[in-house]
Amino acid sequence: MDNNYIQRGNTLRRGRTLVRPDRQQGPAPMLDGSKERKPLDPWVIFSKIVTFWAPGFILKHTGFPAKDMQQAWREKVTLCFLICLICAAVVFLTLFLPKVLCTEEDQNNVSLAFPVKRANARETIGLWNIFGKIYSGPNAKYPLEWFENNGDTIIPDISPFMKRPQNVIDKCNALNSEFNIIRNLPCGNDQDQTGCKFLYGSDAYMAQELELYNQVPGGKLGAKAGFDWEDINDYKIVIEGYVLNLKPYFEKKGDQEYDFLDTALFQAAKNKADATKLFARNTDFKKVKSCLIDLYKSGELVKSTPGCFATNIFQYVALIVILGIVLIRFIMAFVFHWFISANLSRRPKNNYKKPAIPKQQYAVGGVSKQISDDPNELFGIMLVTCYSESEASMRCTLDSLANTDYSDDKKLLFIVADGIITGSGNDKSTPDICISMMEMDPAFENPEPQSYIAVAAG
Repeated sequence: MDNNYIQRGNTLRRGRTLVRPDRQQGPAPMLDGSKERKPLDPWVIFSKIVTFWAPGFILKHTGFPAKDMQQAWREKVTLCFLICLICAAVVFLTLFLPKVLCTEEDQNNVSLAFPVKRANARETIGLWNIFGKIYSGPNAKYPLEWFENNGDTIIPDISPFMKRPQNVIDKCNALNSEFNIIRNLPCGNDQDQTGCKFLYGSDAYMAQELELYNQVPGGKLGAKAGFDWEDINDYKIVIEGYVLNLKPYFEKKGDQEYDFLDTALFQAAKNKADATKLFARNTDFKKVKSCLIDLYKSGELVKSTPGCFATNIFQYVALIVILGIVLIRFIMAFVFHWFISANLSRRPKNNYKKPAIPKQQYAVGGVSKQISDDPNELFGIMLVTCYSESEASMRCTLDSLANTDYSDDKKLLFIVADGIITGSGNDKSTPDICISMMEMDPAFENPEPQSYIAVAAG
């Protein structure tokens, strides 16, 4: 073996170069060092509850022998379960919440309502309110002069002139109530209702016998008489959203003695108050409530239920949020495309601008160097490996590294030319190209070639 090789092996050794404190800063740990989760961790317990149907001994024989693998599988299944749960909640809130909070009946109360108060008296001609339904019939078979409104803008209520159906009479008689308003029918005190000439029945009966149709201008069928609170006057009261016309009863009663219910109804009608609580608190009143509505119903309040109101609020909020997100994303994409993206790929105006961090500069041999006064600034080694690159390619890489905004006294440009190789199209070898790009500093002597020990043969 060559003695010079042995001698070089004995003399070239790695020295203690990393002895300065600022060079002994270790790399940031890749792991956060957090402790393992405890068995009583809430997430672990929840994942086991969700996957209770998959006990450990089954997972052990299905490809998950270790407990860590089993727990990882349980957590994945739990995540899928939560995702499905959120999707189901979104579907429910979007499709089924309106049907739950705002039923079809509640929607019909608003959509089928026809306001009894019109813009002028002409719009009320040919329209009549019978037990909360709006009927029209230009060829009606009863004396319409009885029901002229004399220029009133409210659709006339002719319910007091109609006989109540027999099932309603039987229902009220079964109560055996002592209240006058239940026993005294609007068309007379006798059960035959001889005071009324016309019987109220189904829509088909009304159309056939009296030529009255439950249809309003515009073609809306099944229209209901809709009242606003401003229309509640003239002995009208409200019970559970139903408007009751008590004017015929009180006018016929005159100065006769009032019973307890008469007094309560008279005060409610006088104050234009909602009598729902009155009938809910008193047991005797509650028994006759349904009968009272059947006898004196004149229409319904046109109002949205709390469920429908909440549904509308939710839908508007969801619409605003969704449209807001879409609009914000569109604006961000527009701004990025037209104002930001071009600046990201544009070369800086002065790519060789010297940094403002160095406070002191000196020149040696005409070469300017940047000096840093920051003692905490770390040293950096920039390693460049060259094999058969051209001079232009190497110069581009080295220039970009040499002109980085970092102090010259804290960075080292380390170039490795892997052998004396001449690349295709080059007239010099790669090491010679590297040397040609270097300028000798006259303040230092010529560098001496040094030997090294290769870590591998080749």
